[in-house]
Amino acid sequence: MIKRALETSLVLYILILLALYALIDYSQKKMDHDQIAFYSYVHYKPSIVKSFKEHYTGVPMYDTEDPIDYENLELDYENKYELDLNEQYAFDSIKKISGLGIGTISDPEIPKDKNDEWRGCYVYFGKYNGQKIKYKVLDNDSKKFGTKSLFLDCDLVLFTDVFDDDRRINEGAESQNSWENSDIQKTLNDLFIYEAFSRQERDAIINSYTDSYELNGPESDAYIDELTAFRFKNYTPLKGDKLFLLDAEDIYNPNYGYFNCAGINKNHMKDGFGIYSWYIRSKYYSDNLSAPQINRYGNLMLYEVDYGWINGVSPALNIDYNKVLFSSNNTPYKNVYYLTLLSEDIQTFVNGTIEKNGNYYSVPLDFYAQNDSYINTVSLLILDKEFKEGNENGANVLEYYKLGVPYFKDKTFEFELPDDLPDDYYVYVIAENVNYANATDYASYPLKLSLPERNLYVIKKGDTLSGIAKKLGVTKEEILKQNDIKNPNILTIGKVIYF
Repeated sequence: MIKRALETSLVLYILILLALYALIDYSQKKMDHDQIAFYSYVHYKPSIVKSFKEHYTGVPMYDTEDPIDYENLELDYENKYELDLNEQYAFDSIKKISGLGIGTISDPEIPKDKNDEWRGCYVYFGKYNGQKIKYKVLDNDSKKFGTKSLFLDCDLVLFTDVFDDDRRINEGAESQNSWENSDIQKTLNDLFIYEAFSRQERDAIINSYTDSYELNGPESDAYIDELTAFRFKNYTPLKGDKLFLLDAEDIYNPNYGYFNCAGINKNHMKDGFGIYSWYIRSKYYSDNLSAPQINRYGNLMLYEVDYGWINGVSPALNIDYNKVLFSSNNTPYKNVYYLTLLSEDIQTFVNGTIEKNGNYYSVPLDFYAQNDSYINTVSLLILDKEFKEGNENGANVLEYYKLGVPYFKDKTFEFELPDDLPDDYYVYVIAENVNYANATDYASYPLKLSLPERNLYVIKKGDTLSGIAKKLGVTKEEILKQNDIKNPNILTIGKVIYF
């Protein structure tokens, strides 16, 4: 009896241990699954996308026996977006621009050691999963991609995906791990771009073109270590992609702020809510089923192209110089910028005669906005040279400030010219959509004002000569002397008088 009882107890003990082990294992897998699913719940795997509408609106796009409650999902966010949250309070109603075009946005520092963190300027552009997307500025004046551009590399790993879904060569692709026509290329350019960027932002992203050339050859931008050059042989070309992954040469280019050293490299490291590794687009020639990526320690590694390894995506892009009106910095951080893009959907024009009284001017304006654009700010811009797209003539901003909002029936805006302006200056007005919730602002093309040299006033309904004289600070006799007014008791509405 005692022996049987001991055997029964032992069996129960073993069963309890097995049950506890299974529970712990399930909990760990559930936690890992939830963490990945939260950050990439718009999970870019074409075979499980039910429809573009579901993808675009952010509806979870896969079936699961245990649906995830994304709104109430609890994760450790500590310090993940500390910089972004601190910046939100600083982005107040006073917009502080750094200059026309890219302004004071500069190239990154060249690292001296593999333990150096990446140091340079950042630009917020686009929005994903409710967060503004922060990019590193790799080149503030790139001419490599077909059009003069601002070359950006995402500072975060945004979502998880596979390079190739089914280990089969896609139509038009060279192999399972080649960038062109890969699953990940299509994900970025056919789906993600509509999720993360507004129509105006998409228009500002250029179609990037680069040729293929031998790594460490005469056309190379940077000399990389021999092993990496041997593994990947050539720079991977781009054939019109708006979004793309960096190449092996890019990630070892000191001019982009990345240290030229194989192995662990701190300035390659990125974060993404627990997702640290990120793909590059270089083709590994020795094994078509392996795709390269940077791991959590900043080291270049090779992993399987399909779901055997679910890894991160951190896109790069180029912004057209000619689409950027100016950059602004409204944060406590001197190296963090927002862009104002020129938009053909927003227009402003003078609707009447500009009046002058000393250094004061009254400008009647009207505005037009179409599609999804709107106007919430009217601004004055004074330059030392005429405005040119992309600021190709190097114009400097002498004055920039908010005139008001365009919501009132009387859209006449008044301003005073500073006394210390140089002999040559150019005055413009701009209608803006200052978009505090998102990363990017939009503006009309600057409208140049032809300011009158003489003081003038436009007669309005209800005006009398004595009332006009009092308003302008002159006498009736001075007005009659400078203007052809035959009968001072009869004034014509809309007639211009000088004083």
